[in-house]
Amino acid sequence: MAASLSCYIVSFMLLPVLALKPRKFALLWSLGSILFLFSFGVLQGFTSYFRHLFSFDRMWFTISFTLSIVFSLVASIVLKSTLLALISCIVQFISMVWYTVSYFPMGRQGLRLASTVATSQVDSWLNA
Repeated sequence: MAASLSCYIVSFMLLPVLALKPRKFALLWSLGSILFLFSFGVLQGFTSYFRHLFSFDRMWFTISFTLSIVFSLVASIVLKSTLLALISCIVQFISMVWYTVSYFPMGRQGLRLASTVATSQVDSWLNA
């Protein structure tokens, strides 16, 4: 978990340089995401954690998060596409927030409320 947090911190510290090296940001962010998943596997035991990840409630998270990590790595290393790497990092971030918030009581409802408020605020800014 500390290594995952370290990768995320370094990624955030690189945000000012994101315009110059976005693929490196995507690689660090993806490594942090892999370590994030790995740390929970170590804590819970890999067999029970994988059963938990592939349960009905977590299936969409697992699919979206895993595919976004793979797509980010492919976009950064193989395709060398900055735009695709950044899009996949955004999907990773949304998936990670979704996963984290789902563990809090009333977390999903709170996330829906926050997204509704944020959407209405952005809409009011655009229409002003």
